[in-house]
Amino acid sequence: MFNLFINKQNYVYMNRFKFFFPVILFAVSVQCTGDMQTELVFADEKCLPDAKDKYIYPVVPDMEEWSVASSEKREKFMQLPTGKLKSLSTFALLQSLLDKPLLQLDYLSSGNISPIGTCYKIYSSHNSIPAFEGRKDAVSALMMYYEAICFDCLRVFDFEARGKFSIQLTILEILFTREKILRQLDTAQKKQVVVLLLEKCRRKQDERIGINGSLAAMAWIMYEDKYLPVIAFYGSGELSNEWFAVYGDQENDIILFAENYTN
Repeated sequence: MFNLFINKQNYVYMNRFKFFFPVILFAVSVQCTGDMQTELVFADEKCLPDAKDKYIYPVVPDMEEWSVASSEKREKFMQLPTGKLKSLSTFALLQSLLDKPLLQLDYLSSGNISPIGTCYKIYSSHNSIPAFEGRKDAVSALMMYYEAICFDCLRVFDFEARGKFSIQLTILEILFTREKILRQLDTAQKKQVVVLLLEKCRRKQDERIGINGSLAAMAWIMYEDKYLPVIAFYGSGELSNEWFAVYGDQENDIILFAENYTN
């Protein structure tokens, strides 16, 4: 079993999530400012941890080279070099998607009402995702990265920064619905994921951040695990990621299903 020990806000607790993934036990020190004694680091006033070997995009929209580049050249700027797909850590591959130039614009302009459909479209446009999903430690890295997210930075975030953070969270959460991720998890492990999603969902509610990503991911996971109340709620058959979403009047239902599913 894997226990993640975390030091946050000057106290230590043992995370109750017990992972059954084949990863090495280690201790992690986490604060919103300060280093983590692992491959992740928190910079000042950031909600998301940085991989120590994170990829820095050399050309971004506020540079002259970007402004004069063709659409094809800009698309190349937003991809990882082939060599980096192999050399970057799994955390860094994951973060490269979250740091992708124009990510917020891609999400908002997708024209898809489903957060799953929107995120899947973004995944298909970035070469980090096939490389990430092909890593043996992809699931454990995703869990650890997502759990390490800190909300304290929201105290200094303006409206635009909060919006970007919300989108980044959704893009992380929907990764849990991917077939290559889900098929590595048994029911007990899927419940662990839903527990974590539910906790982040509640924290987002407290911070008045959109919860559609959390809700859609939880509902999708429970449906794919053939949890009967969710099957009855949506009906039998195969869900389509192109339209699947949790609407306002369904939010309490999905949260209640998740609470019962994990108890």
